[in-house]
Amino acid sequence: MAKTKIKRKPSPQVTDPVDQKSKFQQILFKYKTLFTYLGVIIIVGIALSVLMIFNQRQKEYDASSQLQSVISLYSRTFSAQPQQEQDGEESATNDIETVIGKCAEISDNYPDTNASQQALFLKASASLNSGDNQSAILAYNQYIEANPDSLLVPGAMLGLATAQMNSNALDASIDTLNKLLREYPDFQLMDVVKYELGKRFEAKSSWKEAEDYYTAVIENFPDSPWKYTAQQRKNEIDRKHPDISGSNDSKESNLVSG
Repeated sequence: MAKTKIKRKPSPQVTDPVDQKSKFQQILFKYKTLFTYLGVIIIVGIALSVLMIFNQRQKEYDASSQLQSVISLYSRTFSAQPQQEQDGEESATNDIETVIGKCAEISDNYPDTNASQQALFLKASASLNSGDNQSAILAYNQYIEANPDSLLVPGAMLGLATAQMNSNALDASIDTLNKLLREYPDFQLMDVVKYELGKRFEAKSSWKEAEDYYTAVIENFPDSPWKYTAQQRKNEIDRKHPDISGSNDSKESNLVSG
């Protein structure tokens, strides 16, 4: 009998462990240098972000510290001004000019901080107090435009209207006060707003409108410090122009209730 040859199966080949790398490992090995660069970039980016946040906070701190000093100076100046003016001293004026200059420096040196915007408001108020109405108008407008949601906007609008009145821009001042009435009906100084509207219409010889706003102050704000002055002005209008008293009752009623 012929012998039957038994075919043996080939033994499995032993592969090098290096060849058994996963696809991820192969990609990682292939682009190792690229991933290293990316890692460095990410780390540097994070470090820069942290540094920017730190610098921004440092700027806020520095600007706030400077602003507090300016506010203290302005408060002292404002409190001492009546006595200084009575004594014939010019230090009050010089101090106000210093306040305005310091506020401008804060706004210029720290433009992206909250303190810079507060400094702009203070600069407008100090300019108004010093009689520089044009600078006050400019600063108030800049503040209102840059901070439409600020709680100080109604006060800025009132200051703007005052500067406009001082510059004989009566119509612009009336427009500003009417806008304040419409957009901020709950403003805490609404008695002042209506009294000031009365003054402006009186300056325009619009006696009826002036009388209506004075009446609104008298009847709507019994505890207002402006009530007595409003009553005096109304009485003077009634004395000089008795023909308008009692006319346009519906219009007066609307102003009083508003």
